[in-house]
Amino acid sequence: MRRRGLGVGAIHRQQKIDAKYQEMSATIAKEQLEKLSQQFESFRGKLQDFAVSHKKDIKKNPNFRRAFQKMCANIGVDPLYSSTNFFTKMLGVGDIYYELAVQITEICVALNHRTGGMMEIEELYKRLIKTRSVTSKSDADIVQEDVVKAIEKMSTLGTGIQLVKCRNTYVVQSLSSELNMDQNEVVKLAQENDGHVTVKDLMDKLGWQRNRAEKALNDLTMDAIVWLDEPGSARSSTIYWFPGFYKL
Repeated sequence: MRRRGLGVGAIHRQQKIDAKYQEMSATIAKEQLEKLSQQFESFRGKLQDFAVSHKKDIKKNPNFRRAFQKMCANIGVDPLYSSTNFFTKMLGVGDIYYELAVQITEICVALNHRTGGMMEIEELYKRLIKTRSVTSKSDADIVQEDVVKAIEKMSTLGTGIQLVKCRNTYVVQSLSSELNMDQNEVVKLAQENDGHVTVKDLMDKLGWQRNRAEKALNDLTMDAIVWLDEPGSARSSTIYWFPGFYKL
């Protein structure tokens, strides 16, 4: 016996049911969104109250400031995003990083002729501490994490100052042009190798062919980022030194 298909009336009834389900689903989603929005605004208000109550600790204590920033990140608030937002106006949190950015730029530019545009973040941090003890208008204490955060904010603006993540630290680059991937790998290896590399180091430790290693090093040499230590009687290979990894 052949089964009969659905009639036009049955199809219309099913369409109406589907439409009601969609309408109900949209209503529930809207109510949930409004409720979440209210909860978010409530929490945001409490976060602002907390920030005002602990203004001094947030500004002066780097560990407290780090914990506060993590709380902000959890609800999608960036206290450093704008110089006109609540946190910057009321707390001066952003001011710390704007001031740091200016000081970082001044130090990097002043030392570029000696560093080749490369400096370990530990060295930059030590110099920042000295600079701030003499010239800073801020009474905030800073840690290396503050320096990292300031440079990350600067790099989004295309200032030419950025970070290269090495195994256990960072290298700060202040160059007129961005390094390519191979050059950055050379930088990382040199940082771990007391500030110098050879062609053989790149071939053995990075698994590169000789022509690839030589090109990366020659490009860095042309940009005056590395110095050459030509082979002598005691050795047969050229050593490429990064002057910025010396302790200045």
